[in-house]
Amino acid sequence: MQLKRLNLSRWIAVVTVFWSLIAISQSQATEPSSEAIVARGNDFVLTQAQVDSYMDVFKPMKLNWTREGSIKTALKYELLSREYRKSLETSADGKDIAKDIAIDHESVSSKIQDGQKYIQIVLDGWKVPDPVIESYYRANPEKYYTGQSSDEKIVIRPMDDVIKNDIRFLVIEKKKESITRELVDLLIAQYNIEIK
Repeated sequence: MQLKRLNLSRWIAVVTVFWSLIAISQSQATEPSSEAIVARGNDFVLTQAQVDSYMDVFKPMKLNWTREGSIKTALKYELLSREYRKSLETSADGKDIAKDIAIDHESVSSKIQDGQKYIQIVLDGWKVPDPVIESYYRANPEKYYTGQSSDEKIVIRPMDDVIKNDIRFLVIEKKKESITRELVDLLIAQYNIEIK
């Protein structure tokens, strides 16, 4: 009888170890290793370690990141900083100016800053069609009200270059997120990036 109990105890121990090993392997499978590639494309690789580095920088903001959201955030800044650094490689006259600019290519913080600079370059060159500017001007006359004339008519400042630039800035600022999203989507397509 004691022998049967011993065999039963061994059998229970073996089954427990077996199930423990399965549980451990499943938990490791759900958490990617730091070397795991989470996105790949033409001349582009993003690892879990890089994503984790971005999340460490954004941790003080206490945002609830999903796996997909954290990958997309890291991907966004990796692509934008890459484009910014490419734009620095040569000046308009073809002179190599990258050597004159000290850039820490591995720092996540510097990549975020470079990405923000590139977004600003894109926004500075963004064209707002004249009909959009005119429509905003007509829809918001109170912003350009200068008072009343002697015959008691409301006087609105005529649209000039200063007003056009102000409206352009307001329109772009309002569309900044969607412009950035479109830009990142374009870069993802350009590099044929697949998120895994």
